[in-house]
Amino acid sequence: MNTDNYIFSRQIYKSVNKDGSVRQLVSIDIRIKDAGISIPTPFTAFLLEYQSRKASTVSMIASLIVRFLNYLFFEMDSPITSIAELTFQNGIDFLSALPCQKGGKIQYAEYLTKFYHFCRDKGMAGIKDLKESPHSRYKTYTENIFKGRYKTEPKTKVDAIHEIDTAYLPMFFDTARDIAPDIYLGVFFQFAGGLRAGEVVSVEYSSIRVIKENGKMLLSLELGDKDLRPDLSSAFIAKAKRNRKQIVIPIFGNKLEEAYEAHIKRYRKENISAVFIDKNGNPMTENTYWKRFSRVRREFIKRLYACPDMEAQMYALFLESYKWSTHIGRGTYSNITARSVNNLSELAVMRGDSSLSSSLPYLNDNKSVEKKVQETFDAFYKGEGA
Repeated sequence: MNTDNYIFSRQIYKSVNKDGSVRQLVSIDIRIKDAGISIPTPFTAFLLEYQSRKASTVSMIASLIVRFLNYLFFEMDSPITSIAELTFQNGIDFLSALPCQKGGKIQYAEYLTKFYHFCRDKGMAGIKDLKESPHSRYKTYTENIFKGRYKTEPKTKVDAIHEIDTAYLPMFFDTARDIAPDIYLGVFFQFAGGLRAGEVVSVEYSSIRVIKENGKMLLSLELGDKDLRPDLSSAFIAKAKRNRKQIVIPIFGNKLEEAYEAHIKRYRKENISAVFIDKNGNPMTENTYWKRFSRVRREFIKRLYACPDMEAQMYALFLESYKWSTHIGRGTYSNITARSVNNLSELAVMRGDSSLSSSLPYLNDNKSVEKKVQETFDAFYKGEGA
């Protein structure tokens, strides 16, 4: 395969059940870059073993296998041309180079072992020394063939992720409210409006318009380049990627309205136009916002680890193994919106992208898209927290 034109990717597709409900299907695809299309591969069948697990878990497993396949076919010094050439040493080298903590590698090695079994059982590769040992009278377990055979020292560079699993978003919002209430409203701006951190801290009260629709409150934000801290020698400027109006959607019931009213009551200061202020009463800088968000991030992972649910603990391990920060809010908003729109033009409008001119014909459909996005968020809200 041409390295420049092909790449393995994890894709999530929708499946409509007979009762009309929708579930997500995770697929391991080969992406043809110049054609902009993805084609499911036979490796997707490997995920069937985990079809009873949460979509987030299956997605994590798929991401691991995708990284391994890209390593095999495109990144090794001597890439393979067929999975039939797969060797035991390939797995050792991949795990040794994988940028994650020791605990994460142990889990990944177990999944990779099962993938080797899958390739052998399907006749794709002739791997030897794959063993299954008795677990009980009726079950066997797959022995980890890589245990203790790869390097475990953590790497300084890690890949980034761009979305928080919607199932855990209520917990993330509650964590932000508890740990960093001064940016709690900003989290809504990012996850329910797609704002970048620099855009969040540039918002002034005069640029907010409150809209009441069907008993719920939306916020319309006028975004633009602002210098709210001319006193700083670093010449801080809160830049909007593109000057525009952006709607913040009311998600999780009336939580947005509650957060907005609480923020005004606690943090609005006379003679200060900025919505977000620091502990000294000055307009908050993007760096300060990032530090506050980082506290939320650490506490969120800590709370996930404390959950009795093994799925939550595994997700905590996943989040700890990757790089992510404030931009994950816009990423989550974009991914949820992408599942609700009918075309890329609608997505560009919802995200506030620069290709607005090509999206103008779809502006009249914005209300229906906003409603779909709101419903997607609310579907995962179980009412935890006050």
